[in-house]
Amino acid sequence: MSDNEIVDEVRAKLEVDSRIPHPAEIAVSARHATVTLRGSVGSFHQRRVAVEIAKSVRRVATVEDELTVDLRDRY
Repeated sequence: MSDNEIVDEVRAKLEVDSRIPHPAEIAVSARHATVTLRGSVGSFHQRRVAVEIAKSVRRVATVEDELTVDLRDRY
């Protein structure tokens, strides 16, 4: 699986998971089976879920979590 395929699969899984209400706010990149997540989420729970989703993709060796939690204006 190429890095681009890994990115596509992580993005697809984020899009369909209802625990991530704003998946477009998460940037996903991959290099040599290491996935990096950047952007912001609305809670620490969402941050953990996003990392779990990335780790669940086949061929992902490591996830670098660079997400920030922004509690403002979230419902």
